[in-house]
Amino acid sequence: MRTTIFLSVLLFLSLHVYGQVENNPSQPGLQIYKLKTVNGTVTVNLPDKIYPGETISGTVLAEPNVSENVKKNKSNKLALLATTLSIFGNRFKLDNQSLKFSLPDDPFELGPLIGLENEKGMIGSAGFVVQEGERPVLSAGDPVFPPFLRSGEYQNIPGKFDGVISNTRLMLNDLEIPVASESPGEIVTLVPGNISGIQKLSLTEGGKTYSAPMNVVDLKMTAEATTLQKGEHSTVHIVVDGLKGVETPVTVNVDNLTPMSIGMKGGNQQEWIIHPSDVDNTGTFSKEVGIVAVASGGFTVSARVSAPPVVFHANGQTTDQQFKEVEKQEGDNIGEDDGLCGKIWKSDWKDTGKDVMELDPNSSTSSTYRDRCDHCSTNVNYKSVKTPLCKYSIFERQVMVCSGKKGHSGSCHGSVTTEQKKEKDMGAAPKRYKETRTCQKCGRTETRWVAG
Repeated sequence: MRTTIFLSVLLFLSLHVYGQVENNPSQPGLQIYKLKTVNGTVTVNLPDKIYPGETISGTVLAEPNVSENVKKNKSNKLALLATTLSIFGNRFKLDNQSLKFSLPDDPFELGPLIGLENEKGMIGSAGFVVQEGERPVLSAGDPVFPPFLRSGEYQNIPGKFDGVISNTRLMLNDLEIPVASESPGEIVTLVPGNISGIQKLSLTEGGKTYSAPMNVVDLKMTAEATTLQKGEHSTVHIVVDGLKGVETPVTVNVDNLTPMSIGMKGGNQQEWIIHPSDVDNTGTFSKEVGIVAVASGGFTVSARVSAPPVVFHANGQTTDQQFKEVEKQEGDNIGEDDGLCGKIWKSDWKDTGKDVMELDPNSSTSSTYRDRCDHCSTNVNYKSVKTPLCKYSIFERQVMVCSGKKGHSGSCHGSVTTEQKKEKDMGAAPKRYKETRTCQKCGRTETRWVAG
């Protein structure tokens, strides 16, 4: 869960401090599409990962534009409800709260679109993401409950499902909570806000019920002042509730989103790991962050609570993150001194699409030739070393070290870090070389750029 601080206090579904409440369009396990019309906005929630030929379910919300004109408000509502939502030829009225449809075996040829239509034709559309290939089959038969739930946030629960929301029911103690989307690989629910502590989570799918005690973790953030004068100091207070009994380390990320306005003590991007020993007897963790204004005005600080990723196998590999277990090298004692599991998991390398130009010293060439030395004014032998300026592609992968207790049972959890590497583009010939040449008589060295 994230929080942010702006001019006044705002709780962002990951909390912000600034002045109003907004939803975060990026949520775990969901594709969220907002289609705006002259009469209002239509929001469609669909599973994040969808494969050809699957049956899936999602939800739709129609929000008419609202003004002080009561007659206009009624007109907007009627016009919006008269609009039809179409997905792969399936048509839905906007008064439906849930959507269920099956994807064709080859959806890419159909141009996967979400469309809005009225009596005049198509009035809006959005792209639609469909995965290639087949969904990995989970080796685990039961749903994989997360280590904890985040209050006020969407939460995905992996498992084997039929993709039909009407067959699924989620309860948090005696409160039924909504299912926002369902695919054969996971369901996504919205956890109610302002709830914290141990609750009983029950999931019923196809007549079978799975239950487990579950902590709901709630993040709150406040600021002593919401506008500052240049040079003025203040404090941001962050409190995480509902941690009593949580054995998995909890990650809190704090970001200064307005570095031109304030500086944050400890750095503008911070990550804290809350261990069970950091939690007080009431299940609460609290921390203060000092800030100082570098310019007068408002500011934005964001805080987010996240659960460690769950690693579980599918088709011999792990799902979603596609993490692979890496054998620890001899002498590698990660986590052992702290009594932690220390297993290492790494995802596949992925091309970021970013390139850099760098010198490649491993491809340097040397030669000797005659030229006039500007320093000793004679024709002498020069020793030349040319180093090509090459294009490198940047790749990234995620690395997780399990921070569960040594000898734990069940799935591994841990904090994820990102590694980068660069690979030279072998198909692109260097266009420039950095040449270092040395006069063999006077020893004078000079550096210059030469064309490829």
